[in-house]
Amino acid sequence: MMVDLTDLAKLPGAVEKTFEALTRAIVSRRYGALGTLRERRNQPGVEFYLPVEHPGELGNPGRVWGWSCKWLILNNRNELSRSQRAQIEDSVTKAIKYVDNLTDFVLCLPQRPAKDDETWIDSLGPDGVTIRQWYTENFDAELSGHDELRSTFFDDLVLTPDQLANVHKRSVAPIAARWTPQLHTLHHVERAIDRALLRPQAFLPLQHYVDSIGPRIQELRASLDTLDTDDREAGMAAADDLDGFVDGLREIIHAASVLRPSEVRERLASQQPPTTSPRTLRRLVIKLRNRRRPEALAVTGIGADVRDIVGWLHTAQKCAEAPLLAVVAPAGQGKTHLAAQLTSPTGQPTAGLFIQGSGLRVGKTLDDLVRRVPGLRVDRFEDLLEALNSAGNRAGCRVPLIIDGLNEAERPSEWQTLLAELAPAMSDYPYVAVIVTLRNTLAEHALPAGTVCLDLAWHRPEVADIIRVYFDHYRIDAADAWLPIGNFHNPLFVRMYCEAANHERRVTVGAEALPQSLIGVFELYRNRVAERLEHDPARILVPADQIKRNLAALARHMWAQGVRKLSSDDARAILDVGQQTWDESLFRRLVEEGVLFREEIEGFDDTECGFLFDRFAGYLIADAILARTTYEQVDDQLADAMLWRSLRGEQSHPLGEDVTVGLVALLPRRFTKHHLWRVAPAEHRSDTLAQELETESGFLDDETVDALVPLAAHRRPDGSGRRHVLSRLWEVRRAAPPPTERHVPRPGPAPPAPPATRPPLDRMGPTLLGAAHSRPGTRDRHLEPQRQPHRD
Repeated sequence: MMVDLTDLAKLPGAVEKTFEALTRAIVSRRYGALGTLRERRNQPGVEFYLPVEHPGELGNPGRVWGWSCKWLILNNRNELSRSQRAQIEDSVTKAIKYVDNLTDFVLCLPQRPAKDDETWIDSLGPDGVTIRQWYTENFDAELSGHDELRSTFFDDLVLTPDQLANVHKRSVAPIAARWTPQLHTLHHVERAIDRALLRPQAFLPLQHYVDSIGPRIQELRASLDTLDTDDREAGMAAADDLDGFVDGLREIIHAASVLRPSEVRERLASQQPPTTSPRTLRRLVIKLRNRRRPEALAVTGIGADVRDIVGWLHTAQKCAEAPLLAVVAPAGQGKTHLAAQLTSPTGQPTAGLFIQGSGLRVGKTLDDLVRRVPGLRVDRFEDLLEALNSAGNRAGCRVPLIIDGLNEAERPSEWQTLLAELAPAMSDYPYVAVIVTLRNTLAEHALPAGTVCLDLAWHRPEVADIIRVYFDHYRIDAADAWLPIGNFHNPLFVRMYCEAANHERRVTVGAEALPQSLIGVFELYRNRVAERLEHDPARILVPADQIKRNLAALARHMWAQGVRKLSSDDARAILDVGQQTWDESLFRRLVEEGVLFREEIEGFDDTECGFLFDRFAGYLIADAILARTTYEQVDDQLADAMLWRSLRGEQSHPLGEDVTVGLVALLPRRFTKHHLWRVAPAEHRSDTLAQELETESGFLDDETVDALVPLAAHRRPDGSGRRHVLSRLWEVRRAAPPPTERHVPRPGPAPPAPPATRPPLDRMGPTLLGAAHSRPGTRDRHLEPQRQPHRD
C-alpha cells in the first residue's frame, strides 16, 4: 500500500519538521554511502545537501544534490497558490546562490500539484542545475526495500514521546527503590554522556569559554594600534583567526540549542583549531607587556583556553562517534540510578529506553531481550534501533538506549559476542546511543573493542553534593556530628545511613538520631531489603523472614568455607532452594538490589559472588554465629581458640576483622552485658576492647568503661590508620546525649541529666582526660575536641 504523506500530520510535533525528518532519513539511508550529508541551521534554499564523492545512483563525483522540503497543502484543484509558488521560487534562487556547485535541486512536496505547476517548477532551473520533484509516489519508491524505515513513520514501529514515556515508567518500576529522581546529583560521568548525546546543557562549558575568549579578542584588537606595523599585522591576523574559531564554536552551541544533533556532529568533525600558534600569542603578549598595555593580562590566557577547548571538542566528538559507551563502576556506585535518570523523559524531547541486563538468559539474543521490554511491541532488536532512530530524528535528539547491569545476566560472558555484533551496525542509527552499565571486574570479559569506557568514581566535591542532597531530603542536621565520610563515596551506603537515621522524615533530626555504629545501618538495611523483595508485585512471594534466613545460610556457608567469595552456582543453590527459574531467582534479585556483587572467573563459564560491603558481610556472619548461641554457651563459644584463629590469627578468615567488628557490636545487643573483649585472648584483648568505642553508648557497662581508661592513657596512634581513642570519645560526647534526653521535644536548652543516668562514655570523659594528661609527653593536640565534624 502506497504511503500517504499527509498522515505525517497525525504524529506529534510540527509536521514540517516531521516531513523534513522523513526526507533526511531516506536520503541518509539510500545515498549516505555516496557522500557526506551536510545540513546547516537556516541553510538558504535547502534543508540539507550532499556532495557526491563516490559514483552511484546520484551520478559521478562532483555533483551536488540539495533537498528542499515544503509542506504545502494544495487546493481542491491541486494547484499551487501564488504565495506557495513564491516560496518555491525563493528556495530555488537561494539554493543556487548559496550552495556551492549545486547541480541537482530536489523539491519535496506532500502532494503532487497540477500539470501546469509541475511544468513551471521544472522551468525554474538555469543551465547546469536540474530541478527534480518528489511527491507521494517518489517517496514510496524511495522507501522500497526499507520496510522498517517506512514502519517507523507510517506503521507499527512509530514511537511517540508519550509511548516512550510510558515504556520508561513501566521499565523502571522493578528498580524504583534504586532510583529517586529528587535525590539525583550531577557528576562527571553524566556530563560525559550528555556530551555524547549532544544535549544542549552539555555545551554550557563551551559557552563559558566563548563568553570568556570573545571579549579578550576584542581587547587584543583594541591594543594593536600601539604596536609596530609588522606586529600590528600579525596581531590583526591572530585576532581574525581567533574570531573565526570562536564563530565556529558559537555555531556548534547554537546547533545544539535548537536540537539539530546531526549538524552538531558535522560541525564537531569539521571544526579546526586556530592556525595561530601559542608562540605567536606569547610574542604578542610580550610586546604588549613591554608597552605596559593593560590588555596584556587579558590576552595571556587565550592560548591555554584554546588548548582546553580543542581537548573538549576532541572528547565530545570521540564520545558522540563511539559505537558503544560503557559506565563501569563497583557495586553501589549508582549505575542503575544513572541509567534510569538518563532515560527519563523529564526535561528532554523524548524518553530513552531502559532495559535490565538481568533479563538476558543463557543462550538467548538481543531479540529475546527486547521482547521482554514492557509496553513495546517489537520482536527484533534491529527494528527497535530503527524505531528509536526515527523517533530521535523527529524529536531532534539522540535517544539513549541503556542496558543496565550486564553483570546481572544469567551468564554475563555472553554479552561480549552480542555487543561485538551490534557495534558495527550503530553507524546506521545516528540518533541512537547505546550505553551499557556493568561492574568493573566484568568489563574485560563483556565489552568489545572500541567501546568508550567511563569510570564512575565519585570525586570529593560530588560526594559533598550527595551528602547535602540526601541530608536535606531526609531532614538530617548533621552539624557538629561524626560522619563516616569514608563510606559516603558509595551512594548506596549514604542512602542506607539516611534511612537508618530518619526513615519517616517527619521532623528534622540532629546528631542524637544519627547511627553511632554501622551495625544499626546494616540491620535496618537488611530488614528493608527483605521487606521490599517480599512485596515485589512482579515476582512470586518470598516471605521476608525466609529471605533473612537464606541470607544467614549463605553467610554461614562463607564462614565455614573460609571464603569471601564463592561460585554463583553455589550461592544459587543456597538462596534458591526449590526455585530453578532465573526470573524468580532470589539470587538474581539480591544482585539487582546491590546486596551481592558478581564477577567473572578467569577461564571459567561460572561467575563468583559475595556481599557488596565486607563490613555488611561481617555483620551477617556475626549475626548468624550468635543466632545459634544460647546464654549459657555464649562465653564458652566465643572464647574458643579455633574461633579466634579464624577471627584474628595469621590464617584468619578473609572477613575475620569484619566479623570481629560485627561480634563486638552485636553481642551486647543480643546478650545483655556481654562483651567480646572479656573472652578475647590476651594478645587480642586490647584491639577488641578498642572496638567497643564504636558501640552505642547505651550498650556499654561500667566494667567496659573502666577498662577503656588505661587504654586511653597509654594507647597512641600506631600508624595503621586507626584514630586515637579520644577522637571517638569527642564524637560520642557531641553526638550522643543520654538516653533520657533523646527524642524528647522541649523548647529551651536541655537540663543536665542526673549522674546516674548519664551513659558510660559520657561519664568516663573526665577520667579519660585526667589519665591521659597525667601521662608524660602526651600532646594536647590529641585531647582537644575537633571543631569540624570528624570524617573518616
